[in-house]
Amino acid sequence: MAGNPFEKIGCLGFAMIFIAVAFVSNALNPGNEQDAAPMMTLEQASQRVELEYAVKARLRDPESAQFKHLTSMCGYVNAKNGFGGYTGYRRFIAQPVAGSTAGIETDENSREFEKLWQEYCQPELEKLKPSTG
Repeated sequence: MAGNPFEKIGCLGFAMIFIAVAFVSNALNPGNEQDAAPMMTLEQASQRVELEYAVKARLRDPESAQFKHLTSMCGYVNAKNGFGGYTGYRRFIAQPVAGSTAGIETDENSREFEKLWQEYCQPELEKLKPSTG
């Protein structure tokens, strides 16, 4: 006797399954649609990998690198220093192409770095800021 499968689990069982599915769905996609980051294209993902690779090549402990606010060639990186402690987020500029190069802001290069940051990075970062209103 095949019957209706909902008869066996009843309304309460069906409600519990529905809640479980909704919970898992929310866990996999937290926030509402407006907060969700747009999906990256394959080209963008590849460019991001190259960008991170160029920056990691300049770090003492590349595996500890944490990135945020990435644009096509700029962002912030936090990594461990020689003593094993994180240094705090520092700005970087990188050119993600074959033979990639990257520059990370230091006390010694801050004046020159600031000029490049304003020219190449600030306009892109402004586009990433959420609009108010």
